[in-house]
Amino acid sequence: MLLHLTLERMRAADAHGAWFLWTGEGSPAGHLYRSAGFATTRRFQVLRREVRP
Repeated sequence: MLLHLTLERMRAADAHGAWFLWTGEGSPAGHLYRSAGFATTRRFQVLRREVRP
């Protein structure tokens, strides 16, 4: 509840962003951010490569 209230107040104060890393758009956190009026502005992709000796 506290985080949601904080996000709502930030949005009401025209905050330009709130930085949260590593959450999916469909996750509970993603729904919380959207319900407070925030939107996704960046996406990151984790790349992996197998290293052979």
